[in-house]
Amino acid sequence: DRSRSRTRLVQVVLVLQPTLPAPSLPGLEARRLDVHNGTSKFELTVQLAREAEGFAGSIEYSADLFEASTIRRLAGPSTVTG
Repeated sequence: DRSRSRTRLVQVVLVLQPTLPAPSLPGLEARRLDVHNGTSKFELTVQLAREAEGFAGSIEYSADLFEASTIRRLAGPSTVTG
């Protein structure tokens, strides 16, 4: 059964982020800051970005629907944090 609190239109999202250099600002150091609000907007979100070694990414999931062990298997041999 699906909860009415989740959208039926979009359940899984795949995001391919372009690799952008950090902005160059005189006298300032800029770096990317990942912020997570503790909730999943969709049932499953996979975010990927190309890096020199291949792809790096993250998986955000609904803990009501998935177990952490399932997400680790989905990610494969790469490192899963979260």
